[in-house]
This record gives sequence, C-alpha cells and structure tokens, in this order.
Amino acid sequence: MIDKDIRILIVEDCMNDAVLLQRQLKKIFSNPEITISNSLENLLYTAKTFIPELIFSDYNLGTFTGIEVMKEIRQVFPEIPIILVTGALGEEEYLNNMILQSASGFFLKKNMNELSSRMLPHIENILDDRSYELENLRKQRERVQKLERLHATLKEAANLDPEQTDPKMLDYYKQIIQDMNDDLDTILH
Repeated sequence: MIDKDIRILIVEDCMNDAVLLQRQLKKIFSNPEITISNSLENLLYTAKTFIPELIFSDYNLGTFTGIEVMKEIRQVFPEIPIILVTGALGEEEYLNNMILQSASGFFLKKNMNELSSRMLPHIENILDDRSYELENLRKQRERVQKLERLHATLKEAANLDPEQTDPKMLDYYKQIIQDMNDDLDTILH
C-alpha cells in the first residue's frame, strides 16, 4: 500500500466500473481523494478545479474515447499521468493509439478484484519517475485554493453595509473582486 495523500480523477461512463476501480485504488493508496467525470464536457472543468495527480480513464466511453481524454488533458496538464483501464482491447490499433497519445499505462478490467495488485508496481514507478511534476501540481492546486479563499474573503468584504462603509472602499473591493473573477475564470476555463 502506498501511504500518500493523492488526488485521482476517474473518467468512466459506467458508474459500476467507476465504483469497482475506486475500490481497487483504495487498496493501493492509504488516503486517496477520488472524483469521477463521466463526460467529455465536464472533463476539463473537473481536472482544472480538482487538479488530480493521476487520471484513470476507460478507453470506450460511449460518446468519446480515452484518446480524446488524453488529448483534452494534455492541452492543459501535460504532466499528469493517464492510465487507461479498459474492458476490451482487441485490436493492436488501440494499443498503438494509446502509446502514441502518451498514456502512462493501460490495464484490462478483467479480474477486477486483482487489478490493484497488477497496478501497484506500475503506479509506484510512475510516482517515483514523476515526483517533481506531481509536486508542482500540488503547488498549483494550493495556489488555486489560496486564490479561491482570498476571493471569498474579498467578496464577503464587498458585501459590507453600504450605509456604514466608505463608498471608495466599496468600489475598491468590487474592482478587486471583478479582477479576481476574471483571473479565476482564466485559470478554471
């Protein structure tokens, strides 16, 4: 078991498979924080707000594929390892596409109860090889969280009673909030 706090994003259109994968990941990590995305539409928003250190994605996702997941994520977070976990990998073309799109690994869903023992050595290698990049992701997540806290504090301050607060101060707070809204929108979108 890896004794490490880690954020994991699971991209899966089948909730049963997502829950099974989540159970296996909890056998690998002592304290994982896991979120699930089931559509391409909310994938980037989820990744930008959650900022995971590992992504596990199915290959066949109904209306999109694991290759599209990798393309979308790589545009924003090229350093996040993406591991494909798929139920069907019948053609060499799939494997070639995954490698070309820079998947960090792939596993078949068969024997799901044994998946954690098959994935553990590979995940340990990824975490060792990418420790610098993963630390930078953690720092980035902390910066975003600090910005969000500052934004909330300033927003609260701007809601002061206008009768009892200097109008220039209220205008100042409102301008700062607008600037922060713009900055957060840029970061998150």
